[in-house]
Amino acid sequence: MVPINYFWRPEFNVNWARGPWREQHIVPGWLYVTAYLIAVPLLVYWPTHFALQWWTARRDSPGSTHLCFH
Repeated sequence: MVPINYFWRPEFNVNWARGPWREQHIVPGWLYVTAYLIAVPLLVYWPTHFALQWWTARRDSPGSTHLCFH
């Protein structure tokens, strides 16, 4: 979706496709979008995925004492 938001309707900065909060002018737009598409999954989605995996494995372990409503 980010590349679509970058090329379609550039007057709107949907999903920060052009920069955080407003359009950035430090690097070329194509470089920013490419870095964004690499950085967000590596720095946000991947750590969140592993944190949630750890949390659910810990929660579902046999010795856990969480409430379970079946």
